[in-house]
Amino acid sequence: RLECPAGVDINAKTPPEIALSILARLIAVRRSDAYSPPVGSGSQGAAPELVVDPICGMTVAAIATTPHVEHDGGTVYFCCTGCKTQYESDQMGGASSATAGGTAKSAPATAVDPICGMTVLAIDDTPHVEIDKETWYFCCAGCKSKFEKERHVVGAK
Repeated sequence: RLECPAGVDINAKTPPEIALSILARLIAVRRSDAYSPPVGSGSQGAAPELVVDPICGMTVAAIATTPHVEHDGGTVYFCCTGCKTQYESDQMGGASSATAGGTAKSAPATAVDPICGMTVLAIDDTPHVEIDKETWYFCCAGCKSKFEKERHVVGAK
């Protein structure tokens, strides 16, 4: 239900004051005996099962709309159609095998992107750079470029 003026009347003039008055009104409504959650809100059952994409290592929800493929009597789930396509081409060539639930039998090595913190596969196709016999892996060329610029600046000091 919309109210005009919105929020609790505190003579709010600035955006932070208006936001505070609206928040105060929301709290007052939620704490009142007359409040009832909208129909269909809240959990309508258990949370979906989470599985690991065997290609990129990302955790995904095992639901009908998630890209998936039936394999060896089980379902393998993917974060995107690109990973699904890669998995299917790997399976045709016999490159790898996965178990039901989307987890690989032998998990690929992973690394944490030092720029954004994303966990990535530590493979040759992943953007990476070697500095002083240490290999750094990145989620994308942008993070790799940023890392190289930062390392150059740090090394110059």
